Amino acid sequence: MAATWRKLHKILGLTIGTLLLIMCFSGGILVFKDDLISLNLNTDTVAPSYNMDNISQGLRDIISNHDLDDIYYIKSPTQGRRYWLLVTKDEHMHMYDGSTGAPITDKFYTLAAMHWLTHFHAELLLPNSGTTILTILGVLTLVLMLAGFFSWWPGRKGFKLQHLWATPSGRGPALRQHRALAIICIPLLLLSVVTGGGMTVQSAIRFLFQPAPPAQLASVEPPIAHHLHTFDISRLDSMLQKAQQALPNSEITLIGLPSSERNQMRMRFRATDEWHVNGKTNVTIDTETGEMKIKGIKDASAGRKILNTFYPLHSSYGLPSLYKAFIALTGILSVWLAIIGYIAWFKKRKQTA
Repeated sequence: MAATWRKLHKILGLTIGTLLLIMCFSGGILVFKDDLISLNLNTDTVAPSYNMDNISQGLRDIISNHDLDDIYYIKSPTQGRRYWLLVTKDEHMHMYDGSTGAPITDKFYTLAAMHWLTHFHAELLLPNSGTTILTILGVLTLVLMLAGFFSWWPGRKGFKLQHLWATPSGRGPALRQHRALAIICIPLLLLSVVTGGGMTVQSAIRFLFQPAPPAQLASVEPPIAHHLHTFDISRLDSMLQKAQQALPNSEITLIGLPSSERNQMRMRFRATDEWHVNGKTNVTIDTETGEMKIKGIKDASAGRKILNTFYPLHSSYGLPSLYKAFIALTGILSVWLAIIGYIAWFKKRKQTA
């Protein structure tokens, strides 16, 4: 039976190993995403103290540089972030100093690079089918790990820690190091695969099973004129204060401003007891009626609460530095794990040639 597991492990490793290696490498870099983006900041830039007056003033300063209809969302300088991030609907990103509101130049191109790498890691640059491919990759990776574990189990008594730092000069040392490293890394590897797959599977399900919109027949009727909404920026302060008063122990993290086509101001808050760095408490205020709706994390189902922990656990974003170091180390060791696996296979292939 162990021989069957070894064969399955080898086939899967050779089939998906390269893509898996690339995903581990890109994920290891993204652990330091915010640190790399912050290279654009001056060394004396500090995170502003949180209060809604500062948020409101900073928000007015940065949106004065943009048309409301062009803005997709804005990340506020909270949760230790030292800058505002404004993303337009055509996916252009703009940084502003969290304290002064002054524009920040992406002089090291880290903002653009991290944006590209995030899309690659999350969806392979394929907005719809990419998450489906990654979901399949996650399932196959779980099978790969199980096959490796079951093939190792009969010889588990031969495990030695010194195998970890053996020079993989031949097939034997490379294979022993591969097995030892895999057993040491398997808890965090399993956590990364399960949380990453848990996020992609949601998008994959929507892509695969959401019915396509019915075909629209050409109409000779004149188009219906849509009502265009206008938003008075002077009302921004009162709306932000209204939301903050309703959630006194939370910090605003994401903001979606009203536009000519949407009469709603959308905000996301992070409560003190939430794991997710951006929070999952959503606030919507109707700009015409003033009605406010709040959907908090406490309103979510048990399953949704579990899913909400996947992003911070997978990315380490917003979690302690020690956990962040473990996740980064997992990415690095996973890359080496794949490399020495290839070395062991190549050495055996060379011997039998």
